[in-house]
Amino acid sequence: MSPKTSKKKNKAGKVLAKGKTESRKEKVLASWRTPEFITYKRNFWWVFLAIVILILVEVYLLYTKQWLASVVFLTMSIAVYRYSKMEPKEVECKITESGIHFGQRFYSFYSLRSYWIIEDILTIEPNRRFAIPINIPLKNVGQEKIIQALGNYIPQQRKKVEELVSKITRLLKL
Repeated sequence: MSPKTSKKKNKAGKVLAKGKTESRKEKVLASWRTPEFITYKRNFWWVFLAIVILILVEVYLLYTKQWLASVVFLTMSIAVYRYSKMEPKEVECKITESGIHFGQRFYSFYSLRSYWIIEDILTIEPNRRFAIPINIPLKNVGQEKIIQALGNYIPQQRKKVEELVSKITRLLKL
């Protein structure tokens, strides 16, 4: 093939058309549909209390002439409000022989350290030093099925407790 040709060869030597990739069927060990993230139901009193706290903090910041802190707090409050109004998309989650597919994202088993399951949430710890754990809701999926699918690839942390940030987020319904 000349250097100007845009066709590629795969491992078997078969020529692939331009822009095409060879599709290799992977064995799916577990598959389910789940929301992208967890949402919490907030009642009238939760919203009322949040607004009262927002007003009190803003009044204090303006009274003490902390203009920048006031703008930052108000901007942060608007961002939290907008995020709380987002509806999660229903995505497909698959555990295959090479890793975990969560919607459009893929996590290779080589990049994952361990996992644990608490409160029907699969939490995966990446290998990277300062990486945030990945939380995947286990909506209508048996934990045994997930444990069996992941068992040969990454270790399970059995005595892991819910992290402080996750616990505060869940309790405050954020």
